Formats: sequence, structure tokens, C-alpha cells
Amino acid sequence: MYCKSCGATLSGNSMVCPSCGQTLTMNGQMGSDTGGIVILPNETTNWLSRRVQANGVVWIFIAIYQIIAGIFLTGVGYGFAMIACGVWNIVQSILDLRFSKQILHCNNMGRARAIIQSIDRSKGVTILFLFLNLAIGGVLGVIGCIYWLALRSKALDRAPEMGVYD
Repeated sequence: MYCKSCGATLSGNSMVCPSCGQTLTMNGQMGSDTGGIVILPNETTNWLSRRVQANGVVWIFIAIYQIIAGIFLTGVGYGFAMIACGVWNIVQSILDLRFSKQILHCNNMGRARAIIQSIDRSKGVTILFLFLNLAIGGVLGVIGCIYWLALRSKALDRAPEMGVYD
């Protein structure tokens, strides 16, 4: 368990955080964010894991579509680019599915911080791919990038529920 105020590790039945003095309460709901105490994994890690997993699954279907369409369009030159994008999206989907499992099994402050930092660092690459998709007319790519940016924003807003404050 961790202090919701400062992130310090707490002993099993502390009533006051030894680091910052925050009064702690525990309402007996394991796996949830309770008054002053963060227990990992919790509702937020489950929420985030489900959304990252859904993102990965959706992109697998988009990638399959891109590869099939690319095969039919190889004669006009655009097909090879679609196939390459499809392969890239499969790789990214697999990474998303692995990341969702890491989030689901987040059980300490170090992992929670690494997860939030990874999501935070994704902004630049996502914006780059957003503009790339805008340039080549990839409507699905634009939608996917906007979804990830919205998910990123919500995850950063909910970071304190995972005990990450900076």
C-alpha cells in the first residue's frame, strides 16, 4: 500500500503516513482507491489496461484490412505503402497488447510510474503519425491517433489514482 498524498510505502495498518503525516483511512475495499491509500493493482489500472487492450485489438483489424487492400493495390504503387502500414500496425498492436498486460499486473509504485511515463512519452510519436495520416489521407489512422491522445490525456489525469504525482 502507498500513501495517496506522497507515494510513500505504508505498513499494513498505518493510520498516519510516516512520511507526510496524511491521515489514512481504509474502508476494506481491496483493489480500490481508498481514503489516503493507493492499492495496486486497482480500478484505474484495470480501466487503463482494458482500453489499451481494446486499442491493440482494433488496430489488428485495421492492419489486416490494410494488408489485404494493399495486396490488391500493388499494381498502382500505393499498395506497398498500405502493406507496410499494415505490418507496422500489427507490430504496434502486439506491443499494445503486451503493454495492457503490464498495466494489469502493475503492483508497485515503480511500475506505475514507468507506465505513466511511457504513456506520457507517446505524445510526440502519436502527433507525428497523426500528421502523417493527415498527409496521406489515412482516415482510420487519424481516428486512431486522436483516440490514443484522448486516452493518454485521461490516463495522465488519473495517474494520482495509481500513486503517480509527477
